[in-house]
Amino acid sequence: MRKTKILTLSLPKSFFKKIKKILKEENLTQSEFFREALRVYLKEKEKWRLIREKGKLSAKKFKIKTEEDIERIIDEIRE
Repeated sequence: MRKTKILTLSLPKSFFKKIKKILKEENLTQSEFFREALRVYLKEKEKWRLIREKGKLSAKKFKIKTEEDIERIIDEIRE
């Protein structure tokens, strides 16, 4: 059984020209390029999800609901 799934992708011509240039410069296949692009995208999405999650926990811990709350905490730390 095949371990991969074939996708069809539509791109603007100008965008594809830029990709073709990268493929040639880096000696990549289209599949390699898009797999790597998706790996990077998914890694970034997960990183930002974790950052938002930690931010929500910190906001709850320090009772931050508004920008004024942040300013209050900063003022308290500076004192």
